[in-house]
Amino acid sequence: MKKLLALLLALLLVAATFAGCGKKNDETTLDTETESGNEIIEDTNEEDNSGNFPKPEFTTDIELVENKPDAQTNDVALEDIHTAVRELLGENYLPSMPLDNEYLKETYGIQPEWIENFIAEIPMISFHVDTFIAIKAVDGQADNVEKALNDYCAYVKENSLQYPANVPKVNASRVYRAGNYVFYIMLGVIPEEYMDDENGAYNFSVQSNENVIAKINELLIK
Repeated sequence: MKKLLALLLALLLVAATFAGCGKKNDETTLDTETESGNEIIEDTNEEDNSGNFPKPEFTTDIELVENKPDAQTNDVALEDIHTAVRELLGENYLPSMPLDNEYLKETYGIQPEWIENFIAEIPMISFHVDTFIAIKAVDGQADNVEKALNDYCAYVKENSLQYPANVPKVNASRVYRAGNYVFYIMLGVIPEEYMDDENGAYNFSVQSNENVIAKINELLIK
């Protein structure tokens, strides 16, 4: 009887051992499959962010206001220009976080010694890209300010990764200069009706920026 019980216990131990091994093997297989799945997702994301996908092409018939580097301008306070732009756009003016000299230097390449005065704002919420920069350059430095802003503008359009909803607005951004006053303008909330119409959203943003420039010229141009 004792021999029979011993044999039964031995068989139970063997069965338990095989069951444990089977469970461990299943967990190992599951872990391997999960890791493999994560790698595929990560590889896909890297491909999406590589910049190899074609960028949308935008077209417009809107006539842009030409830069006026040699224009005779009124001596207008940037605060007055800023107020006029905010009133023009109302609740569609999104920038609310002021930028300092260090940010202008590190992000836009604008040296403090080039600037007589400036107002620069971006939104508090990082999803939005709206930007308004108004700089009154020191005499003889407006060319440097304009070039730095144009370089940054080109970089953002060509190389930066954006939320799809912001791509038309980013591509519609522009630098405008009148005399020693230089502006970087990317403003206006795109209506929902253009949610599925990238070119329509682009044209809306272009027109919004041109309206801002027209308002600036009302104050600046003699």
